[in-house]
Parts: sequence; structure tokens; C-alpha cells
Amino acid sequence: MAALKPLSVDAEEAVFALNMLKSLELLKRPGAGRRPSSYSRAQSRLQTELQLGRLVGILENYLLIKAVRDRKPILLQPVALQRPLDPMTRRLQGARKNFAELVAFWKTEFSVDLKAFTSWSRVEDLRHLRHVLVHRLGMWQPALDPQPKLKGRVQKVTANPDLYRGPVPVAEGDLKDGYSLTFALVGYVKSKFS
Repeated sequence: MAALKPLSVDAEEAVFALNMLKSLELLKRPGAGRRPSSYSRAQSRLQTELQLGRLVGILENYLLIKAVRDRKPILLQPVALQRPLDPMTRRLQGARKNFAELVAFWKTEFSVDLKAFTSWSRVEDLRHLRHVLVHRLGMWQPALDPQPKLKGRVQKVTANPDLYRGPVPVAEGDLKDGYSLTFALVGYVKSKFS
């Protein structure tokens, strides 16, 4: 019996993409029997990934909208401004595009150091996880998009994160932790906001 030829990298990537697409099918094909457990696992992971992404979005949006409501509420009007932008509007728009600028805005404008929040490193970890879930389809690709803060998470499935290429571990507990973390940060902001 002849040995099977290994797939090329391009073929591996195509198979991976097709399997990801297949896992997203929402309806059973006619004539297909019971959904395989791999389908259920894929759907469960996808739901958790989407919820984690939304959770981070909720957190970031809360910080931005609270800042806008306090410093420039006219920006919350249903119609965009048609006049030249003032410095505060430019700063808020910059904070919208860059989370580090939003954190700096809170520190300079409200004297609230978000990084002093006791679980700030967990907030950053959650944001890094969201980045990989959204921009890399949940795949660990350290050479393409290094995320050093997630190495410990990846070490749960491999001894060498630098050589591993595969899904970043995500669990239901990540979502529960994210909820409690978000509520705690909102409470921290409320206690510091004057």
C-alpha cells in the first residue's frame, strides 16, 4: 500500500476554512441524520466566541459613551456634525478608534486611572482573546499575529505555544469570568467618576 502524501500548506488551509464554514451551517441538510457531536461542539464554541466579542464591545462602548455623554453629548445626536471638528471631538473620535487613547482620555479628563483597577490585566487578556477570536477566527498564529498575553492559555493544549497552530482554547468559564469582570469594572468606574 502506498503512503499517503501529506497535504500542502495551501490544502491544509483550504480544508480548515471549509470545515469552519461547514460548522456554521445552521440547518440540517435534508436526508442527513442526527447532527454529529462535532457540529454541536462547533456551534457551542461559536456562540461563546460571539458572546465574548460582544462582551468586550459592550465594555468598550460603555467607557466611550459615558465619556462622550459627559464631555460632548452633541456627538450622540442622530445626525453627524457638519462643521469643522473641535479638539474635544477629535480626541473622542481618536478614543473611539484606539482603546489606549480611550484609557488615556479617562485618566486625563476624569482623573480615573482604569489601569489601577485591580483586575486590569484580566481586562487586557479578555481584549487580546477577543482580538484573536474576531481577527484570526480563533486560531493561534504566533508568527502572524503574536499575542504574548495568551501564551498561558495556549499552554493548556500544547507544551510549545510557538509551534502550535490551532484553535485558542475557549471555555464557557471564560464568558462567566468576562461578565463578572465587566460588572466589576463598571462598578469601579462608577465609584471613581465624579
